[in-house]
Amino acid sequence: MKRYYITGTQGTGKTTIARELQRRGFFVADTDTFPDLCYWRNKATGHKVSGKTGDRKQWLEAHEWYCDPTKLKQLLDEHAHEVVFIAGISENQLEYLDLFDKIFLLQCREQTFLRRIDERTDHHFGKDQAEREKILSLYKNFENTLLLRGAICIHTENPIEVVAENIIESM
Repeated sequence: MKRYYITGTQGTGKTTIARELQRRGFFVADTDTFPDLCYWRNKATGHKVSGKTGDRKQWLEAHEWYCDPTKLKQLLDEHAHEVVFIAGISENQLEYLDLFDKIFLLQCREQTFLRRIDERTDHHFGKDQAEREKILSLYKNFENTLLLRGAICIHTENPIEVVAENIIESM
C-alpha cells in the first residue's frame, strides 16, 4: 500500500489533519503522540532525555526532537497492507523521507501558524519565546528543503475538510 508523510512547521495543522484523516478511516500516526516514536534527545550524547530544565534557549540548542527511524520502519511494516499517514516533524526527518511514497508539506502564513500556536490548548511547544524564535529561524529553510525534495504543498488556511480533500486527491 501507500505511505504518506505529512509535515510542516508547528501550527500548520498536522494534528488537525491527522484527526480528520483518521475520522475518514485512514490509519494515521501523529509523531507527537504515538508511543516511543519521537522523543527529545541530547545532541551531543544521543541519549533520550525526559524533562526540560534550565534556560529554555540553551536547552533547545543542546537537544532535538528526534524520530527513531527503526521504530518508524517497524510501524510502517506493521501496516504494510493499508494506506498509512505519518504526521509530524522532527529534526532528523531528512533521514527517513525516502520511506514514503509522497510527502505533503502543510503551509500557511506565518501570522496564521503563530496565532494557532498561541490559541492551541492540546500542545504547548511554541508558546515559550525561545521555542518561537527557533520555529521562526528554521521554517523558511525547512520548507524550501522539503519542496526541493518533491514535497507537495498543501495550503492549510482553508477549512479542514478542504485540506483533507486536497491531500486525498494528491495521493
